[in-house]
Amino acid sequence: MEISKTQKKRQARMVEELARELVSLPASILSQLPCEQEIREQIRAAQLISKLNARKRQIKYLAKCLRDIEVSPLLDFLEETRESSLRQEAISERLSRLRDRILHEEEEEEALLLVQEEFPEIDLDRLRFLAEKFRQSRNQRFSREIFRLLKIAQSHAVAAAADAASVSAGSCGREGRVDRAGRVRELDNGELDEVSDYVSDEEEQG
Repeated sequence: MEISKTQKKRQARMVEELARELVSLPASILSQLPCEQEIREQIRAAQLISKLNARKRQIKYLAKCLRDIEVSPLLDFLEETRESSLRQEAISERLSRLRDRILHEEEEEEALLLVQEEFPEIDLDRLRFLAEKFRQSRNQRFSREIFRLLKIAQSHAVAAAADAASVSAGSCGREGRVDRAGRVRELDNGELDEVSDYVSDEEEQG
């Protein structure tokens, strides 16, 4: 079915918007883009142009290049990147609120209980010391240090959760093997020989 002029214009605008978004990406994300090297080079070329009109022309040329490829992987990648960025912003915002409660003397102990529950390994005395120093001096250095410690604790908690999930997945596999071995041990010698022969046949077929 032939595409209407309106659809063509809509698609052209979408590709140009995609081109502009790609040009705004930092180098750390640009290197991860699921596209050919030529597309990355055109994006970098646009990023290096300071003159507005020349930059617009380069973005239009980039959009022309994008129309010749499948852009779905790029759109999916950008969506995932935006979601990851939003998650990180939400975490930072939550830690900021927690830090502010620690600094507020009336809420300090309640906030530290929450910290201890979420991050058992963190040094609460250190947080109390920094909070007291901040209240005495109003020096933002102490506030930033509390936030830094909370971020480190958050990173460690995420890593520990990932490790625990990995260990749990591995132990499930081991339990399956132990259960099977346990059932074999319960058989008498004749049945054990039959099971062994069956397992050997399976392995040979595999």
